[in-house]
Amino acid sequence: MTPGPGTIARIVALALGVGIPAFVGVTLHRQYEGELAEAGTRAANTARAIEQHAARTFEIIDTYLRAVAPLVGRRDGGLSTEAIHAALHEQIERSRLYNIVIVDRDEHATVEGQTFPARTLDIHDRDYFRALRDRPTGGLLIGDPVTGRLSGKVLIPVARRIDGPDGSFAGIVQATVDPERFESVYAGIDNGPGAGLSLWRSDGTLLVRSPPLPAVIGKSFADGENYRQHVPVRDDKPFWTTAMTDGVERVVALGFLDDYPLYVAAALSRQDALAGWRRSALVQASVAGGLTLVLVAALLQLAREFERRRVADARIRASEERYRLLAENTNDLIVLKPSIRERAYVSPAVRSILGWGPEEYAALAPEDLIHPDEMAEVTAVYGALSPDRPQASYIHRLRHRDGHYVWIESVFRLVGRVRGDPTVVVSGRDVTGRIEADRALRDSEARLRLVSEAAADMITHMDRSGRRLYVSPASRDLLGYEPHELVGSSPRQMIHAEDAAGLDQILSDMLAGTRDGGIVVNRLRHRDGRWVWVESSLKRLRDPSGVTTGFVSSVRNVEARKAGEAALVAAREGAERASEAKGEFLAAMSHEIRTPLNSVIGYGDLLLGEPGVPPRARLHAERIRAARAALLTVVDDILDFSKIEAGQVEITPRPFALRDLVDNASEMVRGPAEAKGLALSLSFAEDLPSHMLGDPDRLTQILLNLLGNACKFTHAGRVDLEVRAVGVTDGRVRLLFRVDDTGVGVPASRKDRLFRKFSQADGSISRDFGGTGLGLAICKALVEAMGGTIGFESEAGMGSTFWFEVALPPAPREVAERQPDGPTTGRVPRHLLLADDVELNRELAYEILTRAGHVVDTEGGTVPLRWRRSGRGPTTSCSWTCRCRCSTVSPRRARYGRRRVARRAYR
Repeated sequence: MTPGPGTIARIVALALGVGIPAFVGVTLHRQYEGELAEAGTRAANTARAIEQHAARTFEIIDTYLRAVAPLVGRRDGGLSTEAIHAALHEQIERSRLYNIVIVDRDEHATVEGQTFPARTLDIHDRDYFRALRDRPTGGLLIGDPVTGRLSGKVLIPVARRIDGPDGSFAGIVQATVDPERFESVYAGIDNGPGAGLSLWRSDGTLLVRSPPLPAVIGKSFADGENYRQHVPVRDDKPFWTTAMTDGVERVVALGFLDDYPLYVAAALSRQDALAGWRRSALVQASVAGGLTLVLVAALLQLAREFERRRVADARIRASEERYRLLAENTNDLIVLKPSIRERAYVSPAVRSILGWGPEEYAALAPEDLIHPDEMAEVTAVYGALSPDRPQASYIHRLRHRDGHYVWIESVFRLVGRVRGDPTVVVSGRDVTGRIEADRALRDSEARLRLVSEAAADMITHMDRSGRRLYVSPASRDLLGYEPHELVGSSPRQMIHAEDAAGLDQILSDMLAGTRDGGIVVNRLRHRDGRWVWVESSLKRLRDPSGVTTGFVSSVRNVEARKAGEAALVAAREGAERASEAKGEFLAAMSHEIRTPLNSVIGYGDLLLGEPGVPPRARLHAERIRAARAALLTVVDDILDFSKIEAGQVEITPRPFALRDLVDNASEMVRGPAEAKGLALSLSFAEDLPSHMLGDPDRLTQILLNLLGNACKFTHAGRVDLEVRAVGVTDGRVRLLFRVDDTGVGVPASRKDRLFRKFSQADGSISRDFGGTGLGLAICKALVEAMGGTIGFESEAGMGSTFWFEVALPPAPREVAERQPDGPTTGRVPRHLLLADDVELNRELAYEILTRAGHVVDTEGGTVPLRWRRSGRGPTTSCSWTCRCRCSTVSPRRARYGRRRVARRAYR
């Protein structure tokens, strides 16, 4: 009989009601076990990390103590206490040890790194002193934590025995380590609020704990169950236990240092390990309680499970990242090798040590890196690693990326085996400097023996009085004397009288201790009677107490250098004369070009002013006007720049109306701007002074150049000129002139070319717009001559902003009030005498003045002066010359100058 839908639903409901709670229970139990196992893994990984840190730290300390002990133990030829103190002090600064102290067999401190001389220290009750005294074959010994009698800090003493030449006990060398060195590292490892990291001595004495618990530091826990079960047998498997210090149950993993009587412990509390599991269990139990919400609750539980998994994975990744961070922030090269030819991980330190990127280094074969002479030995060391001998070290050479070899001290540590191949962690340190230092030390004495004999300079050793005790063979070439002929004499017997004072002053200063050395150039008498220019480098010699015992000098021939200096002076004078001649030539040529050019300008304007000029002739005249304007600009720019290079630019301050100056400059470019359809606007700040003291001609020249460039390089849009005050300094108003346009802009790659002479932003600009490339260079020189600054901002296709800033004093009120408001407007015909030394100019001026309705007589350039002195001739005279300032700036200013001449005629 087929069951009905209701029966099937009840069977399904019953199956779900029984199966889901059972499934949830099994899942929770597995998660519970997984969380505990994961906590143990995290604890073990953390223990391995801090074990490596402790091993490296005490290895460095042990290296320092091993290096110090032989130096102290020698009877004959040993170093002085001051030298040992200096070496210990340097080691403290480099190794971040708290102190290093050498104690003799009578328990007296003889040398320490922090102070000199050593302070009085009482260590007769220290356990490590007695242990090292009674144990001739003892190695590094780590004492109980002590509170420093002088510092008041809790410190960890680390000591080594010092043996005398006969093997008897001569004392100890002791380093004190501040536990904060370990606590700062442990604090950076986040395993939860209930976690704990600690460093122990092998006899169960607690040395360091994080978080800190001062009450238990230095206490022995050798009687505890955990110590008896796990430490003597070096059990590094995680185990759960209740801490004796705070009663919290934790999973603990131990790590043992192979070379030192130490071990570390990393502990994670059960509460932290199961916090996520408890939340998950509560959710899953709630979901299983309601049959009607089974499907919805299951989906929610699944989503929460995925989230929990994600958080767990993130924790694992964070934990791995912490360990990776330890490897990537050490100066040593860390490599994980699953086999001798593979590299699973390479730390970033490989870049600074060998120049390779981590990925590049990992892909290289061993024979491509290891020096051929050491390949076999490295392979043998690697292959000899075993559980009985898991660590070995070897110094060899690795190839740098640029081809040279670097000496590396490698520590190979066996961490496991995969398919029979040893998995090894290699820690490498660059010891090239140490190897080279050892080699240099061996070669030093030989080199020093050769230096004085082979040096081209004459090396001398003098006593306090300046008497030569030693002279090198170079004296033959330098002064013509054999070395033994100069021994016993003084340089004062051979020096030129004019140079003796300089040498005596240096020797006197060195004897007084105010200087350690010096260089003096003087003349010495050669054996053949001539004077030789020499340069002497002097160095003071001192005994250990700092008293001057003599001098060492290195004397070289500088005759060639003296001759070269004289030649340079002559060359510089010649260059200055050539530059001056070039400037005069450019100025003369510019004037000679401008004389006929003014005639072209004037007659062109007259032709355009003639009534009835045919359209084609007018077009030609307009093109002549444009061409001569460009030519005059080039001539003006060259003349101005030649004056700037020759240092002949003069800034002539005089009162001027600021607004009138800006208005006049803008009016000169308004015509070309409007012809292109550009909008030209001016903006003045309200707080601007009305009159200023400055050079209005130079300011106008700068504004015309910037406004002219803006109009020239803007096809459509607008050009804006803004003037405002940006501050007051020492009574001077800082004026900012800003020209904005919507033109072609300047590409970023070309910005550095602006303000250079004969340079434009792009070579095509000269073809498209014309110009010499001198305008902005002239503006920069003029602005800087006025003590100001100039700059620009621009983007290609987005327009440009050019600005300059100058500081000018306001004109006194009485001077400003005397300034005329404008030209005289009353004009009547007059009888004029026109004088110019160029006939073409006289004819041009005559034509302009007669068209204005005047009666004009013309003569040579010197006639008006004679007539004015004699009282004869016309009552008014004027001169039209190519050197008139009104015609030396630009075509626009040339027209302005002709208007001035016309106005003068009506006054």
